[in-house]
Amino acid sequence: MKRGCQLIAVAMVLVFILLFVYPFKETYATSDLPEPATWAFPDVIECARKIAPRNIEGRIFDQLGLAYSRSEVKKLPIATMSSDDLQKYADIVTTAYPDAVFRQFPVSCKEIPIDQMNETSIANIAYVAHNAIDKSTRERAESCLKEIQKRLTKGHPNTFEANAIWLKGEVTLEERKKKDPRATVDELEIGNDQVVTLYVTYRGAARDKMNRSTISYRLNVFKPDGKPFNDLLDPDTENVCGEGVVPDEHMHDWGISRDAVALSFSKEDDQGIYTFKVIIKDHISGEEVTRVTKIILK
Repeated sequence: MKRGCQLIAVAMVLVFILLFVYPFKETYATSDLPEPATWAFPDVIECARKIAPRNIEGRIFDQLGLAYSRSEVKKLPIATMSSDDLQKYADIVTTAYPDAVFRQFPVSCKEIPIDQMNETSIANIAYVAHNAIDKSTRERAESCLKEIQKRLTKGHPNTFEANAIWLKGEVTLEERKKKDPRATVDELEIGNDQVVTLYVTYRGAARDKMNRSTISYRLNVFKPDGKPFNDLLDPDTENVCGEGVVPDEHMHDWGISRDAVALSFSKEDDQGIYTFKVIIKDHISGEEVTRVTKIILK
């Protein structure tokens, strides 16, 4: 039993280190907010399990109070993930008692030693930012997460991510915002009378001295025989999909191109597999991301 408790403590390192390393810092009335009957292991986990047996995705928490294995969580790009993506990796105690857990955090997250934090502990902060009952707690957690991610990326280049997303039919901006910004389609089948919509998502773009970023993309189309097909769109056209000042607090948010390209084939076009290559460019860093999709014309 002693060994098991040690393993649990390691898995939830930040939350429970803070319970003892930092003094209690009450910032609001707590009488009406849920709190576990005990913080002792393993009772606190079982206490939390009665309230939150599953995480926000519906995954059952394991004996350690985790919904994902350590090997899965270790692969996460914690420094650049959005809080919305991160929150599903929170542990069981944070999921059950977000306000009570964050009450143990220092007033300023600049005091938190990064080397004592793991992926789950940072995910816990993201969960609190979205789900705490107390508004001031949500706001403090959001600021804390941004501060930690800023410290994690200090001195390192931004991780530029981008996707070219294809959908059947004409899709409004509001509909596009509801889609997963990381989603990619390797292959799509359409007919001559159908329209396909292309739009671009991106995050982690570099900024100039004025905190401005510029993202654009080019579209190259190749016929089934491999020859360029320039009737749809000039391959040298730079389509700007993101340009302007990016504040620190939005550095890790996904951006989406406001304008989308709706394409369709004519009856004269040959049937077969067309290759659509989208080259997305970060103009400040010069970095490019290429996404290739096969569209089958039936």
